[in-house]
Amino acid sequence: AVLHDLGKLEIEPSILKSTAVLGPEQMRTLRNHAIYGARLVDSYQPLRILTNIIRHHHERFDGQGYPDGLAGEDIPYLSRILAVADSIDAMAHPRPYRLCPLEKQQILNVLDQESGYQFDPRIATAAMELLSAGKLLRESQLNRSRC
Repeated sequence: AVLHDLGKLEIEPSILKSTAVLGPEQMRTLRNHAIYGARLVDSYQPLRILTNIIRHHHERFDGQGYPDGLAGEDIPYLSRILAVADSIDAMAHPRPYRLCPLEKQQILNVLDQESGYQFDPRIATAAMELLSAGKLLRESQLNRSRC
């Protein structure tokens, strides 16, 4: 999971730090980070086991993700877990385009709404149970100091 966005090293910082809505070309460039990251780990033998996990961490359970449009069980299992974990992390922390993290209930709502669409329903359900029980994020981790 620590290496999942390694491919962002090949993306212009102006795109990564943009607070504006990205244009179609910028979005295409940003979405290539999964391919770039997979290529980087594939070039180093001890990390090759991570190639498909990294490449497919932005696939969606409904097949509308990228880079290959995989769906359901065709998405590597660890990529499906990573997709949920990455999304929770993004929602729980400030981003250049959104300074305030979401509250725990908002994160739970997104996981529930996207279950079966963006996320594998079994993994989304497990994440919601862990989050509800305080075993995934504590309130102190939801850095809302700027809000």
